[in-house]
Amino acid sequence: MQINALHSWEVTPQEAIALQQQLLPKIRLEPLPPAIHLVAGADVSYNLGSERLYAGIVVLQLPEFTRVEEVVAVGNTSFPYIPGLLSFREAPILLQALQQLASHPDAIMVDGQGIAHPRGIGIASHLGLFLDCP
Repeated sequence: MQINALHSWEVTPQEAIALQQQLLPKIRLEPLPPAIHLVAGADVSYNLGSERLYAGIVVLQLPEFTRVEEVVAVGNTSFPYIPGLLSFREAPILLQALQQLASHPDAIMVDGQGIAHPRGIGIASHLGLFLDCP
């Protein structure tokens, strides 16, 4: 997948909030394309208190829900767990996993907030900007 390097992930919590505010106007709300054939599901897991993250992506062919591919990425994070700033902790490892995909999903389902985020840019909408993908 093509990844737009919008900013560095090496930021302080205060810089992360400023980045969210700068990126918010770039979010586009528009209908999905009429034909969605490939959809990816993405999530990150970790052990409580650990800096080790595990990202998993599964791509399905619609409407049959046939599994097309799955990828994982494992890595460490230096960003702390702070409510409202989840994307700065988890998005980098998700992007590593997404880079491994051979297919190009038409949409990505992310386990996290999008525009319902308190600042309007949760991990789902933040990743959408990096990937130019709904």
